Amino acid sequence: MTNHIFSDSESDRESGASEFDYHSDSQSEETQHPKAIEMRNQFRNTTENLIQTLQMFFGILSFELYEGKDNLKCITMIHDITSLMEVADTKLKNYINTLNSKEQIFMVDDGVLNMDPILVADRKQNSREPLFIGYFKPDTMSFMPIGRLPNPKSHYAVVSSSTKVFIIGGMNNGTYLNRVEMFDKEKGIRVECTRLMHGRTRTSACIHEDAIYAVGGYDATYMSSVEIYDIKTGGDWTTGPSLNNRRADASVVSFYGQLFVLGGFNGKDYEETIEKLSDSKDKFEVCGNMVGRAGFGACVFRGRIYVAGGWNTPCNTLKTFQSYDPLTNTWKDEPSMNTGRKYFKLHATNEAIYAIRGCSHDWDLIKETERFDPQTLTWATS
Repeated sequence: MTNHIFSDSESDRESGASEFDYHSDSQSEETQHPKAIEMRNQFRNTTENLIQTLQMFFGILSFELYEGKDNLKCITMIHDITSLMEVADTKLKNYINTLNSKEQIFMVDDGVLNMDPILVADRKQNSREPLFIGYFKPDTMSFMPIGRLPNPKSHYAVVSSSTKVFIIGGMNNGTYLNRVEMFDKEKGIRVECTRLMHGRTRTSACIHEDAIYAVGGYDATYMSSVEIYDIKTGGDWTTGPSLNNRRADASVVSFYGQLFVLGGFNGKDYEETIEKLSDSKDKFEVCGNMVGRAGFGACVFRGRIYVAGGWNTPCNTLKTFQSYDPLTNTWKDEPSMNTGRKYFKLHATNEAIYAIRGCSHDWDLIKETERFDPQTLTWATS
């Protein structure tokens, strides 16, 4: 079923910086596919970031050895470098596979392809304020309203890219919804997609290897079940391997070929376990721990998983910001956001991380965006 949306308006590199040149010998840049150019440039950015990290490492190492100081910073930097190197290798493999394939990629939301700008759907709405969708541009930190979708609901999951946004599950008038909607910006239409097998609210979702994973949630009991939808082939949702721990309001991220489920609330405690989909994809394994939180944002940036905001008691909204290195299973405290927020979009580009919209402690809509600069380690508010 298809409906038109109801509109509701509101460096160049330095010469000699690298030995590698990813220009094709047989094609000029004008004749190459724009996505191929974008992917090549993104890989260049990754290698440049790696070079900068190496330079920082050697500077710190030399200084600390000279001063006879503790080398803890050096050890941490080694871990970061190792992660970045694995990320660069994975990115290159994905780029090559993509270039060899004639299929158009819909979306990869795991840091391998960073489509920018992106669609954002507010997770705060009610029957008087239907679901609101907009277009976020990181380069200007601006939010462009597009319109509202019908079918009132709350506590749904959102999966988005530069051209499409999926709204999954939720709740309305006491009913746990199995409804899935997709808005296509390029066509300006809303599409009713295949419904979930089970209605669920406060579920979490992401794209992983051309499939949508809907994980956990609540349906009068806290859920551990997982459903999977193949974007390429369509069809029905299928049952995936269950989580080890029941949870709602968690975060799910696709991290360079691996799927991680973090945090959430299990009905009694704020979940501290991290689960990872096994390489065989037939089970989830507990792979680490974290400070429990729910309703938070998560994204992948430069070889680490970053989490921010959410809540860890019924009476607070967090502004804390942390990063997780899956390679070493270690956490690092990062500078806190300026404003506590929950149910928001945490989005990473190649250069920065953005906290987009969301809700305050009193569930008021936050319209301001914050940008985290990894060079200065500061947040700036639009």
